[in-house]
Amino acid sequence: MSNQDESSLIERVFLRIGSAESDEQLQTALGKFLTPVILKLNSSEEAVRKKVMELLVHINKRLKSRPKVQLPVESLITQMGFPRLEPQKQAELTPLLINCLEGKPQSQQDSLLLLIIPALEHVVMPSDKEKRKEKFRLADRPQTVKVLLEYMMDVLLLPYSAQALINQGARPASAPAGGGGGGGGGGGTPVQTPPCMSDYGFKRVTTEANTPESLEKAKIGILKFLGSDILSEEEIVCHYVIAAADTRHRLEQYSYYQQVIFDCLYGQNTNVKLKHMAVQFVHHLCLNCADVKFGPISPVLLSGMVKLIGEATDDAKLRSLSYVAAGKIVHKSPVLVKNDVALVQKFFDAICQEQPQARMMAVQYAKTVFSTDHIPSRYVLLLASGDSKEDIVIEADKGLKITSEDKTDVSMAMPDFKDMVLYIKEKADQRLTTQKRFIIGNYTLPFNPATQEKIMMYLRTCLASGAGVVPDMESLSSMQAQAPKISQYVETMLQTDSSSSSPVQVYLDFVKQLLTAVGGSAAMYCLLELVAMATSRLLPQFMSQLDWIKNYIFSSKDDLKDYASQLYALIICNQPDKDKIIDSLEDFTKKLTDKNFEVQQGSVIALGYLIGKYLKGKKSDMQTDDQSTNQTEQKLTQLISDATTKLAALLNVSGETNATMVGSACIAVGDIGRNSALMLPPGGEEDSNRQITLFSVVNTLLKMVRSANETNKTKERAAICLGYICVGDEEFPYRHKIMEGIMDGVQAKQIELHFTTGEALVFAAQGCTSSAARNIWTETEIDFKKRVSSDKDDVEWYLNLLLDKYVVSSNPHARQAACIWLLALVKKCSSHDALQGNLRKIQGSFMKLLSENDDMTQDVASKGLGLVYEICTAEQKESLVSELVDTLMTGKRSKQEVTGDTKVFEEGSLGQTPDGTGLSTYKELCSIANDLNQPDLIYKFMHLANHNAMWNSKKGAAFGFSTIAAQAGEQLAPYLPQIVPKLYRYQFDPNPKIQQAMINDLLRGRQLDDVIEQLPELWENCLRVRDDIKESVRNAADIACRTLSRGDIAYKLSTMLKISKNAGPLLKPHIPVLVTALLEAVSGLEPQVLNYFSLRVASSQEAQDKLDSARIAASKMSPMMETVNLCVQYVDETVLPELVPRITDLIKSGIGIGTKAGCSSFIISLVHHCPKDLTPHAGKLMSAFLSGLSDRNASVRKSYASALGQLVKIAKDSSVEKLIIKLKSWYLEKEEESARNACGLTLHAMSQQSPDILKRHATLAMPLAFFAMHEKKSEEDNKTKSPEDSLTIWDEVWLEITPGTEAGVRMYLPEIVDLLKDCIDSQSWNTKAQAAAAMSTVASKLKENLGPPHLGSLLVALLSGLQGRTWAGKESLLEAINTVCTYCRDLLDKDEVIEGQPTIKQIIEAVMKECKKENVLYKLAAVRCMGSILELYFIDRFQDMWNIFLPVLSKSETKKDDEEDDLKPEIREERLECYYKVLGQSWPNVQKTQENYCTDFSELLCKALPATTWKIQAVLLRTLYKFIDRLLILKSKDSVHENLTQCKTILSRVSIAVLPCLGNLKYSVIRTESLTVIELILKKI
Repeated sequence: MSNQDESSLIERVFLRIGSAESDEQLQTALGKFLTPVILKLNSSEEAVRKKVMELLVHINKRLKSRPKVQLPVESLITQMGFPRLEPQKQAELTPLLINCLEGKPQSQQDSLLLLIIPALEHVVMPSDKEKRKEKFRLADRPQTVKVLLEYMMDVLLLPYSAQALINQGARPASAPAGGGGGGGGGGGTPVQTPPCMSDYGFKRVTTEANTPESLEKAKIGILKFLGSDILSEEEIVCHYVIAAADTRHRLEQYSYYQQVIFDCLYGQNTNVKLKHMAVQFVHHLCLNCADVKFGPISPVLLSGMVKLIGEATDDAKLRSLSYVAAGKIVHKSPVLVKNDVALVQKFFDAICQEQPQARMMAVQYAKTVFSTDHIPSRYVLLLASGDSKEDIVIEADKGLKITSEDKTDVSMAMPDFKDMVLYIKEKADQRLTTQKRFIIGNYTLPFNPATQEKIMMYLRTCLASGAGVVPDMESLSSMQAQAPKISQYVETMLQTDSSSSSPVQVYLDFVKQLLTAVGGSAAMYCLLELVAMATSRLLPQFMSQLDWIKNYIFSSKDDLKDYASQLYALIICNQPDKDKIIDSLEDFTKKLTDKNFEVQQGSVIALGYLIGKYLKGKKSDMQTDDQSTNQTEQKLTQLISDATTKLAALLNVSGETNATMVGSACIAVGDIGRNSALMLPPGGEEDSNRQITLFSVVNTLLKMVRSANETNKTKERAAICLGYICVGDEEFPYRHKIMEGIMDGVQAKQIELHFTTGEALVFAAQGCTSSAARNIWTETEIDFKKRVSSDKDDVEWYLNLLLDKYVVSSNPHARQAACIWLLALVKKCSSHDALQGNLRKIQGSFMKLLSENDDMTQDVASKGLGLVYEICTAEQKESLVSELVDTLMTGKRSKQEVTGDTKVFEEGSLGQTPDGTGLSTYKELCSIANDLNQPDLIYKFMHLANHNAMWNSKKGAAFGFSTIAAQAGEQLAPYLPQIVPKLYRYQFDPNPKIQQAMINDLLRGRQLDDVIEQLPELWENCLRVRDDIKESVRNAADIACRTLSRGDIAYKLSTMLKISKNAGPLLKPHIPVLVTALLEAVSGLEPQVLNYFSLRVASSQEAQDKLDSARIAASKMSPMMETVNLCVQYVDETVLPELVPRITDLIKSGIGIGTKAGCSSFIISLVHHCPKDLTPHAGKLMSAFLSGLSDRNASVRKSYASALGQLVKIAKDSSVEKLIIKLKSWYLEKEEESARNACGLTLHAMSQQSPDILKRHATLAMPLAFFAMHEKKSEEDNKTKSPEDSLTIWDEVWLEITPGTEAGVRMYLPEIVDLLKDCIDSQSWNTKAQAAAAMSTVASKLKENLGPPHLGSLLVALLSGLQGRTWAGKESLLEAINTVCTYCRDLLDKDEVIEGQPTIKQIIEAVMKECKKENVLYKLAAVRCMGSILELYFIDRFQDMWNIFLPVLSKSETKKDDEEDDLKPEIREERLECYYKVLGQSWPNVQKTQENYCTDFSELLCKALPATTWKIQAVLLRTLYKFIDRLLILKSKDSVHENLTQCKTILSRVSIAVLPCLGNLKYSVIRTESLTVIELILKKI
């Protein structure tokens, strides 16, 4: 439209509105023209916009005077207002629009709904259900609900191709939405209305803006609204049914997700198990659902989890699962708590009373959100550091510990020590008054011991930080090195405040509290450190606690007794009363001979520290002339001399039997020698063997260092002791002897010992100027060196001896040791004049040692060269660099004489490439440095060329070369462009040592992002030369490809995962190849160390199962499985024909537990995603999984069984039937435990995942389950399993499908009986026994309900099984017969003969034959069975039993024969018990039998009673009771009188035998049973 036309159009509208005379005419005109006019404000012409504004001003003036005129609000909103609002504002107005639907015309309702539906996606639902209902207020507006639901149904039914249908119909834009009947549009092809929709419904929900994507969002918004629990389930169920069938996977899943989760949580028929599974499903969604799909449902899920946490007060497990789920939801959608920390506060409140998951979340939050100096959050972490759950402790320690990255020049920010300690004090006092306190013995702690120790160590860290020291808490020894600097800070704090409430005192009390209740080396160290730092101020409070400290000296823990001894010596020697020192010396000296080893060892160490501390203090004390003082000093001197002599004598104790005592003596003598001269005569070569002198002590210690029988620990202590005794005595006569003795005692492969001896040699060379002589708690090495003079030391002599004798020794082990000793000397005495004047000579020596074949020597030498360069002056550096370069480039060096003893090659080095001097490596490095015009870089190269792992050990770490190496790498960084090409070329040098010294991997240590752009070119070049004609090139290319692949795989997986998330349906053609490759990679990319672990734990099935479960769980979290899970949604009938054969082959031939478990997981996902499409392929998949059930790995069998349990849902009934038949045959034919377990796992999976399918085939499966329930458990299983775990998988299968054991047996009785009959005829003894046990259960459960013909069938099968030889387990048949006869007595005791059912007489005859078998144990089982049947059915077979038992019972009273000697005593006793018991059971109420055996039976019992064990006596007494009770001559008074003589004889015999048993005081059962017999006799007469 032209500008002129627009202007004329507005003029006409102006005329129409201006000519309106009545309100009705004005309202009609405004309704028709107002909205189009306003739209003209967008015109590009200024004149048009001006005329529009004039018209609007006119309208505004007229409306002010006409209040009854209504504006066209609907068109204004729909066309201009609402769609232009921000989504959040639309969401806010949506409830208002919904409430406006009531009473509006149909057309207006449709217009409003057209605005409402797209906005539902953005509506934020309150977490509280009542608030949600209040927000929309639909409860009392049924008409609005109806309108809303009808429109929503139409939207859900609308296909995504609706716009295409409209375009085909070409409906004119002017056609009304509700007009027409046939769906046709004017002038176009009639539009076909989609199924289930009316023409009107179709037209009112279709607009030009209905793209498939917008329609999908609208449908999700509807489902979100319906799932908010505002409307009843009956009103919305149809909507969910429609949505579940939606063609878009996202919508289908969304519908399923919410409905399944909330039905399981809050449905009417829910239970605990369903709730647990629903929350676990939420976990699964958080891990596997794409962010795009998860976002819309995350608010609803979070509100559901929070609600569940509050409601599940009685289910701790469910609550813990909900906490974790909430954490995962927030982690995936952080926007949920962006502006609301109430949820976070709730979780923090839960840390003290909730389960570990809640505590873990609080720990992670405290660690991440707050700074490291935030005191309350540190307190939370400290509480968690003593948690019972290891993972929580680890996470808390990460937040509290200073990591290696933080150990730079500046410490990590720590809380102020004063504030932190007072905060802990406040919290501790509060906890002591609550139930949170911890009671241990007679002591009460505010925290549990683990937490309190962590708090103590953290306070120590804060103390170090406050002193300006970077805290080093790796070990107590590293903490001790920082003590002098901390002591100044402690002293300053005590000067400011030394009260009982001062921070230092509070910290001290906290440490003492822990030490008193629990003990521990760390607590004792902290106490010692604090007292040693401020002895004068803290000493008085410990004077009354000396006995308390002394108790720890005799502890069994070496560190604890060492620190306690130091603390005791510190306190005793700093108090003024020397009598106490005398008492302590006498006490400890006396206890040197104590029988208790711990007391003896503690006394040795305590004496050493006590004497050393006293003599150290005596040097600085002023001497007095007081006579009493002199006498005390003389006594002290004598005591110290005697004690020192005794301590030195302990050095001669045999190392084999008392190595610990010898080590303690070394510590004691060494500390005395470190502080003062040893009070021992000097001695000499003429000393006798038993004389204790300085000379003998030195010889003894040197002998230890050289001995091959002593442990390294003892050698190291002896070496340090030798070094120490040279420190405290300025005029020590044997200093040179010690140093030469140590150096001459070099042994092979003692590198750590060389580091220790190097330290000892430096102590000896420095003498009294050594830093070992300082107060290690209050004086730094720098301060000590400032106040001592180096005039009286032997450093120069030691240096010359090293350089002139040992560095050039013909012994390679001596040269290695000399190299380490020289390094230690340079490190410790770098500023000494002797070293500064000989730096060139020292460098030359290190250069010589570079040519050694030993790698460690080369490494030490290279480090030494670097250290020499660091300590020299600027003038010296230029000279040293020049000489070093000249030596490396020309190869000039001093000659070395070769004698007959010279060891040219070290052991094991033959076969390597000997390169003459071995200097070529460093020559090449020097060449690189010269090319860069930076010759001093050669020192940096040497730090990097041979960086041995030894430097990371405790000994090597003292030299600090890890840091030097890192700094060297940084200094080389600017020259890398010139260095790298040369180093790369040297990788292929013929000399292997040059190869080893160079950088062998350009990618090592690099981030993948740094080389990502070069990867294509690198791959292309490497692959191009893999088939090079030269083998060396091919091998190098292979190495390069493997190196590239290590970094490339992670990148590929990450890229593949991103592609899978965003490719959508485009992924479908590639799914068969992609999924198969990824599943194979799950195992291929698994860390190889797991295979090693699996091999090591193979002997323990329990450990193996746990490891396999962990591997499977880890594989499911891998990027490969995440990508596979994303592919599931795009699998359909077009993908499966190619995918299934590949997966089937992988299931059968896949390698690795991760791959096999991944296949199972993938198929299970497919069963849920596309069941109909997968049905034609179910048979092939089931066959593949069935073959995999024989896998030797239990976890694989379990995963395959789970997959089969899911596949039966979609399989044909014939396939399921074949599966069960196959499992049945496997179980019955294979006796391997793994095969039977696989059968059970499969049926168990079917019962859990597809119970309705299994019920359809119950007649096949349940008899097998019933039979398998009776499999005999091994003794190991019975021991390891708790009563709660006693149910097997077969028990669970049976209970899941049947209403109960009795009802289940009754339902499937014919099938069970048929199966048991077949099993009883099996060739397997175990199967026979198992069938018999099952028959016993049938009889015990059904009892009188077990009638013909099944009773007869069971008995016939049992009796036929009795025939033949005796076999292991045959006793179970007899037990089954006994059970059947017991519970089915009424049916068997009838006189009538039932066809096919044995009579009781036939049963007795069959059992009687078994009673005569030779196998003793089996015979006893048969006898017990016979006794029970005879007693129950009142049948007289006493004569037969008597004849069987008498030979044995008579022998028991006489001499035993050879056969008896072969039986174990317990079996003989068991047999006697059984025989006597069964005789009583078979004693009949038949007069003839009683007349024949009455006398003999009573004599047998009475005669045996006094001469047997108490167990048999108890059985005899019970048998006597039955004998008298059933004796017919005692039935009545008349019969007693008629047989008076016989009665007297019998009762007299019995009474005489029984009465002594009443006096048995040891066994109450004997007294009870004998009293019962006597009472019966009295009753009878």
